[in-house]
Amino acid sequence: MSGGNELAEEKIMFKKTVFLISLFLVPMAATAHEDIVKLGTREGVTLNFLVSTPEASNGNALIMFPGGDGSKQFGRKDGVIKRGNNFLVRTVPDFTKKGFFVVVVGLPSDKPYGIDDNFRTSDKHLQDITRVVQYIIGKGYKSVFLVGTSPGTVSAVYLGAALQNSAVKGIVLTSTAKYSKYLRWIPLDKTSYPVLIIHHAGDECHDAPYSEAYQLAKRYKNSSEVDFESVSGGRLPQSKACEPLSAHGFFGIEERVVGMISSWALKVGPHK
Repeated sequence: MSGGNELAEEKIMFKKTVFLISLFLVPMAATAHEDIVKLGTREGVTLNFLVSTPEASNGNALIMFPGGDGSKQFGRKDGVIKRGNNFLVRTVPDFTKKGFFVVVVGLPSDKPYGIDDNFRTSDKHLQDITRVVQYIIGKGYKSVFLVGTSPGTVSAVYLGAALQNSAVKGIVLTSTAKYSKYLRWIPLDKTSYPVLIIHHAGDECHDAPYSEAYQLAKRYKNSSEVDFESVSGGRLPQSKACEPLSAHGFFGIEERVVGMISSWALKVGPHK
């Protein structure tokens, strides 16, 4: 009997391992056109970003700012583009299927090993993303949303206050970084764009408390519209609390969160 139990446990572990491998660095969906672009953004500096173009566009573009230090989110291996398991990165195909033109921001050439919060709130970062917005406009898109998750929300919050461009239609913050630690220095009163904040009620990441995300919505005094959405549920975590395969990364409810972001963006941005 014990041998049978051990065999069953081995099968469960095998299935779990296969599932995790399937989430990490899997090929991009075949229904979109993907490429990795290297764009000159500052003198002597280039920025790598992943581009996913939909078969049928809805007229809106999303600039994604992943979490962590921004490194190892996507790459090319044996001629195939692969992506990591950050919430925004692994759901790129889902957004593209809904008609969004998606750009996932990588690392600038002067920060090859990763970026920190100081860089995310710097003029250099602003210059880089200004060029990305111009690149998107050049592709025919006149509606751009800044979407951040975890530390990537530092970029989205800062750029929402610093980037003044009529093409930017809104800011989306998911699993928002702790205001008192990371965002309190950013002048939120300079943000006039609509803002959507989505946070998992069960997020146990100490650097992204639910209570501070809820209060952040009230701090956007001059935004034309501020919406806070609380979500719950999902799968049992397969990673630590601050990592992607947990409530912090909306593990198991990706489709629901993608739908919320998409519906909001289509409400705020143009329809095509």
